[in-house]
Amino acid sequence: FPCSILFGRLAAKYDPGLLIKVCIVAYTGITIFAIFLAHQWQFWVLAVCVGMFQGGIQALSRSYFGKIIPPEKSGEYFGLFDISFMGTTLIAIVTQASGSQNTGVGALVIVFIIGILLFTRADAACKAASINYFSLSRFTSSAGLFFSGNFKKNSQFSYGFMQTFPFPSDIMFFAV
Repeated sequence: FPCSILFGRLAAKYDPGLLIKVCIVAYTGITIFAIFLAHQWQFWVLAVCVGMFQGGIQALSRSYFGKIIPPEKSGEYFGLFDISFMGTTLIAIVTQASGSQNTGVGALVIVFIIGILLFTRADAACKAASINYFSLSRFTSSAGLFFSGNFKKNSQFSYGFMQTFPFPSDIMFFAV
């Protein structure tokens, strides 16, 4: 919760796309750390690190997503946004093949690398199309941050854009 508030304040001062990239890089580091878990204290360090970035990336990515999708199709797009089976499926397959949960979790590094590459490309496309996707208003809830902003109507761009836009939020994958 405190880090969600911090990310909300940072989003008022810095580019939200940059903050999302920072969170993805942090999650990549957390995932690499998870590969080497051997002791309970390491799990607690891991849990604190996840707690520092989960609320921020979830709120930032959902708000970003909400600003670039066509308003009349928001139910459909957010329905797809909430599908988070790819990470858990990858972990299950790699864990079964390797016999190690740590290796299974480590496989998410690939997802995060692909995610940051695609997000960087998509964020640049948003900026090139002059989509004004963030204007921070209020944040008050432990469940997340609340943003408001101006969406420049450009449905053709949004529909094509959404076909390749990944969001790495809602991936909870640590189990010991």
